[in-house]
Amino acid sequence: MKRWLVEGSYQLSENSKEIVFSGVDAEKFAPYLLYDYSRFSFASHESIVLSFQKSFDKRALAWGLLKRYYSGFFAAHSLLRSLGHGVLWVDAADASHLQKTARIYIRDDFLLPLGAYKFDFKANNGYDATLKIEKIGSRGGSHEEFWKYFLKFMIDYSNDLVTRNAPDAGQFAARMTDLKRIMCARGENSGTWLSFIRNEINYQQKFGTWFPFSSAKKSRLQESNILKLGNAGSNLLINPQSSPIEAFSSATCFLALINMDLANLLKARAGAGASQFRREWDRLNVALS
Repeated sequence: MKRWLVEGSYQLSENSKEIVFSGVDAEKFAPYLLYDYSRFSFASHESIVLSFQKSFDKRALAWGLLKRYYSGFFAAHSLLRSLGHGVLWVDAADASHLQKTARIYIRDDFLLPLGAYKFDFKANNGYDATLKIEKIGSRGGSHEEFWKYFLKFMIDYSNDLVTRNAPDAGQFAARMTDLKRIMCARGENSGTWLSFIRNEINYQQKFGTWFPFSSAKKSRLQESNILKLGNAGSNLLINPQSSPIEAFSSATCFLALINMDLANLLKARAGAGASQFRREWDRLNVALS
C-alpha cells in the first residue's frame, strides 16, 4: 500500500491530526490494499503451519512459539486490512514524497514525522474515496503500538456489530472479550502482553522454552489438528497468569486461524479481481502440505 502513496492520484488536506487523501479512485486503490492484505495473510498462514512441524522439539520450543507470535501478528495486520484499516510505517522516502505533495495542497512548511500511522479507507461512491492517516504512538516500539491500535479497533468494531444487531455479533464480541483478557494480562492494560511475552522468550530466554526446559509443555503445544478446526479450536479461556505460554500460544493461534478462515472465504467468494490471490493461496497450501 505504501507504493500507492507514491504512485496514486489524490488531493491532500489536513484535518486536525489527520492527513486526508481525497478524490481517490477506489477501483485503482483496491489492488494495493489487496496486495498488502495478501502478503500479511500468506505470511501468517505459512508461519502457523510451520510452527506445528515435527521438528518443533525440545531444541526448538522457543522458535516454534516465536513463529506462533508472528503468525498472530501478521494475521492481525491482514484482518485490519480486510476491513479497510491498518497500520503502516512511514519511512524517510515516504515522508519526503508526501511532504513535497503536501506543500502544494496544504502549506509550505508542512512536515510529516516518521513512524507508525493508522489508516482508514472509505470507498464512498467509488470515485471519491478517501484515505485518512494519523500518527500513532511515541513511547512504545512498533509492535507495542500496533497491538494497542489493533485491540482498540477490534473492541470498537465488535461493539458496533452488537449495536447494529449484525449476524453472530454476540459470539464475535464474546471472543474479542476473551482475547482482550489475554492481551491485557499482567498489567499490560493497553493490549501489549503478546509482544511482552515475545520479548521475554526471545531476549530474556524465560519460561523454560530454551534448553534445558520442561517437556511437559510440549504435548499441548504440538496438537497440529487445531489447524483443521478453524478459530473455534483455539482455547481463549486459558489463564495467562498461571499458564502464560499456553495462553500466548492459544491467542496467537486464534488470530492465525481467523486469518485462515477469512482467506478461505475470500477465495470462495471473491470475483475476478482476486483471481491471483486464489491461485497463490492454493499454491501456498500445496507447498505447506
